[in-house]
Amino acid sequence: MRQKIYIITIMCFIQTCLVFGQNQNKLDIALKYIEKNAKTWELNTSDFTDVQVSSSVTSNKGITYLYLNQTYDNIPVRNAMMTVIIAKNDEVVSVGNSFVSDLKSKISHNKKNLQPESAVLAAADHLGIQIKGRPQVSSRNDLGKYIIDLPELTRSPIPAELKYELKEDKLILVWNLNLYMKSNSDFWDINIDAADGSFVSKHNLTVYCKHHKDAFAKHKNCAIETYRKLNSNPQSVSNVLSAGNIAAKYNVFALPAESPNHGGRTIVTDDQFPAVSPFGWHDTNGVDGAEFFITKGNNVHAYQDKDNNDDSDGLDTDGGANLNFDFPIDLTKDPRQSADASVTNLFYMVNMMHDVTATLGFTEEFGNFQKKNYSGMALDGEDDYVLAQAFDGITLHEAKQDLDANGNPTLINNANFSISNDGFYGVMQMYFWDNDGGAISIDSPESIKGFIAEYGTAQFGGVIPKNTEPPTTGAVVIARDGSTKPTACCGPLKNGPEVSGKIALIDRGFVILVIKYIGHNNQEL
Repeated sequence: MRQKIYIITIMCFIQTCLVFGQNQNKLDIALKYIEKNAKTWELNTSDFTDVQVSSSVTSNKGITYLYLNQTYDNIPVRNAMMTVIIAKNDEVVSVGNSFVSDLKSKISHNKKNLQPESAVLAAADHLGIQIKGRPQVSSRNDLGKYIIDLPELTRSPIPAELKYELKEDKLILVWNLNLYMKSNSDFWDINIDAADGSFVSKHNLTVYCKHHKDAFAKHKNCAIETYRKLNSNPQSVSNVLSAGNIAAKYNVFALPAESPNHGGRTIVTDDQFPAVSPFGWHDTNGVDGAEFFITKGNNVHAYQDKDNNDDSDGLDTDGGANLNFDFPIDLTKDPRQSADASVTNLFYMVNMMHDVTATLGFTEEFGNFQKKNYSGMALDGEDDYVLAQAFDGITLHEAKQDLDANGNPTLINNANFSISNDGFYGVMQMYFWDNDGGAISIDSPESIKGFIAEYGTAQFGGVIPKNTEPPTTGAVVIARDGSTKPTACCGPLKNGPEVSGKIALIDRGFVILVIKYIGHNNQEL
């Protein structure tokens, strides 16, 4: 046994040395290429002699992607990156450059009068949040990266690091902070001047999906061509896994359908792309057999989070030992009455997005969201699967505890996705949709399809339905008469058969509306 351990240790050491040697060789190639082309990019020698390798990835085709971060006195310059792509034959085939030229001359100051804890308080102050407690440093590594705890402000620990930020052609030494806010879904990448604590810049890492109610309609021919191409030759997980393992079954609105308006539910299995999810969607250890019978696995944990605390409500959707996620759904009732079906669909969709994008190149080594990296090509960045939260915050919304400064609700009819560095969870918040449509819904033409958001009060005719009632629906057709102003429709219609059963569009003016209405209503359409 000792001999085996000794041999394994030697092999690991040799492998580590080989990987280091390969990476160093690629870095040497990249630096020589940069030196050769420095004048083209207007770079001085000092602009690139002190660079950090942000990451280095080699694809299965032998193509190496080097991401180099420009530094000054070993402190990174934010967004000053150079991507060098090196082919298998060691030829540089592409370079993307955002290095700062004449770096030293642009240094505004390099004073660090502020500690990272004070920078966190300054950031909170800029965001308009009053803090009662004090930030606490929980860890610090040899590279000067801090982790700060302030649960009063953020949902997770706060990474803090000194960096230079380019602003108005000057480089300012800043504390770069990542704040996943407790009060809302914002994930701020924020920079505070390390000298005086003043605000320098910020960027929201949360992407919001903001729809308006009149945008919802059935779209035809919306199939995803990329998905069709990738799905043309699916394999079965049950054929890939060892004998006796069970592929999970899900009753979902399967791709390429994007909603219940685009197709019915079908039974699918976690067998779409075994090349990137080789042990199914419920595995987390890379060994045959599911670790979870709920909607949780290597790529995503989907669950209900009605109180918006980022944790499961404790009602995880369970498929049982046979991993059978076939749950009833009633689209005419409150979605929470079909919660298991909804969470199953969310679990399926996030897994499919993981697998499709991985097939397109968003693999483990390039930072895809996974609990465990199967390939062994990415040793870091594990334990960062997606937390997909269904009905997020609906309890707070119904209690009117989600109102912004203008009294508008924030936890309804929306969705967002927050990301951070590799190795941290992706957080997806799917809010409740109240299905508030409109009084009139247009089926065609495509350019105006959907609910009419604003309309006046009718002076005659039938009562326009309320938003909560079934809308008046139909295709819109321009009505025409035989006059010189045909769309005014002051006379008998010439395209009565075309208008029949449709929503007629007529120009206002020229003739009293009541006359138009009586005249057209009496026609045989």
